[in-house]
Amino acid sequence: MHNSGHNKGCDSESIPNQLVKAILTMIADPVILIDADTRIHAVNPSFEKAFRWRASDLIGDRIERLVPQSMLATYNAVARNLKETGSPEVLDTTREYPVLKKGGEIAHCVMTLSRLSDDYADTPFLVTFKDVSKFREKENLLLRQVDFNMLVARINLNFINIDNRELDGCIRQSLGEIARFVDVDHGYAFFVRGDDTCDNTYEWCGENVEPGIGELRDLDIDWSSWFWRELAQGRTISFSQVKHSPPEDELFRQYLTTRNILNIVVIPMMSDDRCIGFIGFDSTIKTHQWSPMEIDMLKVVGDIIANAIRLRENEAALRIKEQHFRAIAENSPGIVYSYRKHIRSGRRTSIYFNRELDRLFGSEVAGRIREDTNVLETLVHEDDIAHTQMALSRSRKANLSIDIEMRVKTLQGYIWMRSTANSIPLENGDRLWNGLLLDVSERKRYQEQLKTNSRELEKSNTSLLKAKSQADAALLAKNAFLANISHEIRTPLTAILGFTDILAEEVTSPVGKEALEVIRENGGQLHQIIGDILDLAKIEANKCELSFSRVSVIELLRQIEIQMRMRIDEKEIYFVISCDDDIPDTILTDQLRLRQILANIIGNAIKFTDSGGINIDVGLVHGSSADRMIRIVIRDTGIGMKQEEIAKLFEPFTQADATTIRKYGGTGLGLSISKGLIEILSGRIDVQSVPGQGSEFSVVIPIDQSDSTTKIVPTDDRTLRPLPSGTRVLIAEDNPTNCLVISHILTRANAEIQVVENGAVARDTALQAWREGNPFDVILMDIQMPVLDGHRATEALRKAGYLGIIIALTAHTSERDRELSLQAGCDMHSNKPIDRIRLLNAINLQLEKRQ
Repeated sequence: MHNSGHNKGCDSESIPNQLVKAILTMIADPVILIDADTRIHAVNPSFEKAFRWRASDLIGDRIERLVPQSMLATYNAVARNLKETGSPEVLDTTREYPVLKKGGEIAHCVMTLSRLSDDYADTPFLVTFKDVSKFREKENLLLRQVDFNMLVARINLNFINIDNRELDGCIRQSLGEIARFVDVDHGYAFFVRGDDTCDNTYEWCGENVEPGIGELRDLDIDWSSWFWRELAQGRTISFSQVKHSPPEDELFRQYLTTRNILNIVVIPMMSDDRCIGFIGFDSTIKTHQWSPMEIDMLKVVGDIIANAIRLRENEAALRIKEQHFRAIAENSPGIVYSYRKHIRSGRRTSIYFNRELDRLFGSEVAGRIREDTNVLETLVHEDDIAHTQMALSRSRKANLSIDIEMRVKTLQGYIWMRSTANSIPLENGDRLWNGLLLDVSERKRYQEQLKTNSRELEKSNTSLLKAKSQADAALLAKNAFLANISHEIRTPLTAILGFTDILAEEVTSPVGKEALEVIRENGGQLHQIIGDILDLAKIEANKCELSFSRVSVIELLRQIEIQMRMRIDEKEIYFVISCDDDIPDTILTDQLRLRQILANIIGNAIKFTDSGGINIDVGLVHGSSADRMIRIVIRDTGIGMKQEEIAKLFEPFTQADATTIRKYGGTGLGLSISKGLIEILSGRIDVQSVPGQGSEFSVVIPIDQSDSTTKIVPTDDRTLRPLPSGTRVLIAEDNPTNCLVISHILTRANAEIQVVENGAVARDTALQAWREGNPFDVILMDIQMPVLDGHRATEALRKAGYLGIIIALTAHTSERDRELSLQAGCDMHSNKPIDRIRLLNAINLQLEKRQ
């Protein structure tokens, strides 16, 4: 039904940026973002909280995962419309749609679906949810209470109008109606005989329930002292699960267990503060939580049955008991009515209407209704007359039950009323109709409230779209700021690291060398911090570039071990790498990013381990998934972490606590960046840790991630090679310090150099030397220069026919910057701060290509 193995890339057009996610976080209503293929790209915290899904459970899956089986047809229609037209089908916002919560629970929601922007065809769609389950639950509870009231009222009317000869059948029928309504399969009534025994006098059994009426007679009321003590004091006994029955009454528990009874309710029937019997309901099929409303209604039924029995046993008290029945009807909600339909004449003779009729319609109209029940039909709203008359006619002709809703004119104006009634055949063919008219205006108001909520959702949607537009503008400003700050920081860093290398060749004293090493190390850390901050910004903006190549995981781990060997030896800890026999020699992934991920995690393991060591295990993830995965587990014996520390481990600029920062240092960016990179590589990271015993980081990534845009990254050659003697290099650089550094590196490497301060002078100088027959072998072109920048200077040279080597040397380091340099005509894009070996090797590589 869903594809949990979907490859999550970093395309900023298909995945919302971090600022949009932040906006979604501030939306109080549950919200998700989907694309035209209905694949989920973002889930806000309100959605996670309301539906118990984590974002990681859903991102990459289709929205179909949230759709119950019964709604798949509707889902498929909307998905097909999105796929074919790229436009959302307008959902009926007055309609409720079921949505699956995690675990299978269904929530009833009002939903809206709209495109975030019309500017681009692949812009995500916004799905907003309004959970109306509480409204539905309240409405269902109200309806259930209404239905139960109506059922009890009809049972009451049946007993009022029933002949004593038909009383036994009416009791059994009533027990069955109650049992079916509360969804149990057994109902019964026991009556006390004398003072010592009781009998199961009446019983109704559902399918596959064995009757007990034959064996449960002349029972000693002391059979269960606790059971009878509770009933004698007028207390109801109910258990949603038999295992919760009181331990002090083992006999009662054994009896229920023997008959496989799962839940039970027993209602005492009282007369003059004396228990004369009880009615009970139980089930052998499922448990049931008996609500206070159900128990109250069952008490009324118990009173009705008890009084009916006593009336039959004492004819002299018939009139008093009839008044008691009528008192119950008078206190029932709504209009309780009864009329007799004569089979021969077709007339309807009014038998009974309670006083609620007078309250709603006034005494004059109520009097006319009692004389002729047809008057009620004349009070129906004109818009409801047709369907009301049709339903009444069909029900009366076929002697069916009646259940209709219509607006009826009362003293307070038109109100929504629900009319339910059923009929009982009489001895001469006539039928007795008993029913209830109930005010359901409150439920109708709930429905109107749903419509209002839908309109509010639409307004919220409009506000969100506006906020998204503002977020896009803020993102552009943020990207421009990051580009500028990157250039401004890397430029002086070039001078610091460059002159450190220069001085390292001149300084011979141990103190001087140690000082230079400290400068180089701290400069390298500053370079790493800058790179981490920019990487974090790229990940948050979904602009992180990937370049795939064949990578040996074992070789990569060994290179990291060599890189960190000095730190490992200083701490005198072990470092062991092991792998399973079935792992492939190479995997296709981004070598640079995988190295960055593993170096961050391994570096942390070394940092926080003072004794013991590090074990690294490499193996395949075995399972039924079609996507092959490799797992790299890094275990250390370090300080470990508490669970609350693990929870915030991957938050940017966050470490376990202030003590960790003071003792070990660091920005807290490494693991946050690693987690973001792992997710971009369609992998995952898991952490387990015990304070004082160490930590385990498990990294899982796909073995193959190739596509049509795969780029192979060349091996970084660290062998220093001088330039061919007499190589002519033109340096276009406006920063004097950088000019000194570059000039020193190239002069030491046998090059002849000339320095110019902007792109315009570089263009003119290069063209003049070319036309004079003494061209430069290489131009090192800074991009951000006054007068004429490096891109425009390169474009001007290429337009003039210049074919020499031009290498962009700049602090702008993104993949987009590299592409712009190549588009302008540069042969290569090299980054600052300047690395002497990489710079010289880059120039040599370009010279060799021209030979």
